[in-house]
Amino acid sequence: MSFGWEKFKGLQNAPLPRVASLCYVPPNQEVENNEEGCLCMFGGDYFDTETNNSCIYLNDIHLFDLKTKQWLACNPKGNIPERRFAPLFHIPGSRSVLIFGGHAQDKDTLQWKYYNNMFEFNVDTKEWNEIKYKNNSDIPSARLGGMVSFQNENNNYALLFGGETLVDQFTYKYNYYNELYLFDIEQKQWKKPKVVGDIPSKRWCQPSIIQVDIREGDVIRKQTVLVVFGGIAMSDVTMQADYFNDLFVCLVPNNPVSDEEWVWIKVNSSVENSDKPPSKRFCPTCSDNNSKVYVYGGHCVKEGIWLFSNELFELNLIFDEENVKNIKFKWTNITKKSHENSVKENIPEQRWTSMAYIGKEDILALFGGAMVPKDTYGFDYFNDIVLLKNKK
Repeated sequence: MSFGWEKFKGLQNAPLPRVASLCYVPPNQEVENNEEGCLCMFGGDYFDTETNNSCIYLNDIHLFDLKTKQWLACNPKGNIPERRFAPLFHIPGSRSVLIFGGHAQDKDTLQWKYYNNMFEFNVDTKEWNEIKYKNNSDIPSARLGGMVSFQNENNNYALLFGGETLVDQFTYKYNYYNELYLFDIEQKQWKKPKVVGDIPSKRWCQPSIIQVDIREGDVIRKQTVLVVFGGIAMSDVTMQADYFNDLFVCLVPNNPVSDEEWVWIKVNSSVENSDKPPSKRFCPTCSDNNSKVYVYGGHCVKEGIWLFSNELFELNLIFDEENVKNIKFKWTNITKKSHENSVKENIPEQRWTSMAYIGKEDILALFGGAMVPKDTYGFDYFNDIVLLKNKK
């Protein structure tokens, strides 16, 4: 396969430059000549150095038409969420997206606020609705976490892993989590599964979900797998950020709402032809909903210096046919390959950004993001769309 980057910037109706969440919404099957679908971007933030050195948070929502390659004017109605940075994810089989939780800083008082509410946005009606949870004791505490959705036997679910909350903004003390929560989208109910095995350390990261074929004798079944790579956590000892590049998977039971244990596995072994794994970083990940996970760019801080990347990796997980818990990884660094087939001006800059998997001709999408130029202290923000395109 041959693929390269294509950049779209300076477009009409484009969002303000920022760091924000992005997801792909498949096309409306009832509309003729609509085969590409759209990208959906919500809220986010940028650092305002011209006034009081605070983060400015937003709650606008934008749609990028993948057929016309244009931003669509979007005037939402309904119960619009408060300004925040929050994970955004698609409800499988629908034209709606969800946001959960997130955080924001008040631009006047500079106080931080965290959320644990959830909102649904329909890209056709342009309407927001707040999700009303069923009363139960498993609702996660307010946090900024990583969330993904998946479908199992025509039922839609979402998974929340880990996250962070700022406890003291003067000492930069954070609480981090490594809990796992399941949300039944149809029933509007949270459940905290019983987990066993090699549970990842507490962190904020962006997980991915894949569904792989597992052979059991003469039977092949689909196994839903949560994938956690890397992330960030502030150390209580050094008060510096710890970054990770470890790799974990969690095997989701066939019936996610049952009382069956969920098994965490740390994946340490590679196949012989695996490339070197990505370095420690906080970065976006996404999956093709089958067996591949993509990792792009990201950031880390070393000796007080911000380091950003525009590397692109593909991760394949290989499951032992006789023992599903015996897993090996194969990393493929496809940075050079993607750059060789791209016009120089189209190659995305090093940045912390958001990413979504599309498939077909357009494989991956990046939106905006931020980076710190060398020998400076301020952030540069982007508002471009960069597509990794299949160039057959």
